[in-house]
Amino acid sequence: MISKNVGKPTFLRRHFPTFYNRHAQIITIITIALIVIVYFIVKANRCDVCNNKHKSDELVHIQNGKVCTDCLQKIGVDYTALPKDVLVEKTLTVQEIEDLRDSNTIIDPIQRWENYQEQQKAKEQAANSANIVPTNIGSSEVDELHELKQLLDDGVITQDDFDAKKRQILGL
Repeated sequence: MISKNVGKPTFLRRHFPTFYNRHAQIITIITIALIVIVYFIVKANRCDVCNNKHKSDELVHIQNGKVCTDCLQKIGVDYTALPKDVLVEKTLTVQEIEDLRDSNTIIDPIQRWENYQEQQKAKEQAANSANIVPTNIGSSEVDELHELKQLLDDGVITQDDFDAKKRQILGL
């Protein structure tokens, strides 16, 4: 069977004839590569808050971007005067800095860092306490858990029912 489109130019060849020219392809690829390189060079040393270009040693990496020391000073963070163990940049996001700067709010970076550390410890303790499994469970509790799991797999009980009963059996 012979195709009806034999000898007819395809849509791309008809509307974009230069795309099929090998030299045009190479030039297009090089142009796209240069645009990408220039974009990253221009974006590389810009503050995500004020969008000004800075030297790399004037930028501080925060949770979701980088910010210049000038923007940090506007919200009360003198990055150069902070002790080395205070990593206030871990507590800040670009949006928070913009909001603080717009509302002319000054923060206490050391207090903020201490609060952040307390929150992290609380999260860690909560995660550790959730992972604690009693070691004094007997064979009857294990059998009961197996039965509950079988009921869950058979669709007799829901996941919430299973979790509640498991916590009750394990004493959590």
